[in-house]
Amino acid sequence: MHIYDKEGNYVTTAYESDVEKIKAQYPDQEIYLSDQLWEKGIIENGKVRAITRLDRIKANEEELQNGEYIKDNEIIAVEKPNNFHFWDKNMNEWVYDQELEMNSLEEELGSLELKIYNLEQEIAGLKKDGKTFAAKKLEKEVAELDKSYQEKIKRYEELEG
Repeated sequence: MHIYDKEGNYVTTAYESDVEKIKAQYPDQEIYLSDQLWEKGIIENGKVRAITRLDRIKANEEELQNGEYIKDNEIIAVEKPNNFHFWDKNMNEWVYDQELEMNSLEEELGSLELKIYNLEQEIAGLKKDGKTFAAKKLEKEVAELDKSYQEKIKRYEELEG
């Protein structure tokens, strides 16, 4: 049997199986016994139970993560829709940030423009040197990058309104 004090702190392990004998060893202390061993327990209805994450959050020993809130004594987790949302803990919901998405798209578009430009320069050099197969390979890569670029431009224009 494992012995806990009235705050749920682990005291020691008793190898005696008689509950009354164990309690007699602690006459001036309010103790609780459990078959389970935890570093810290919760005293509830005269029994010891394991401390849960909800208990730690309520005791300010741990914080809720973004996307989490407590409802009816249960931690509810709401999945983040995408990287363009931030958690509003007062409303318990993810809030979309259009400016964040637009800034991200601007960075991606600029990066894609540079990649495409550099590859096109490399293709021109390869063709000039008669390296047509290598140029064809890079042209396929440019076509894929351009497809991604066009999709991102379309989204950016939608956001601009």
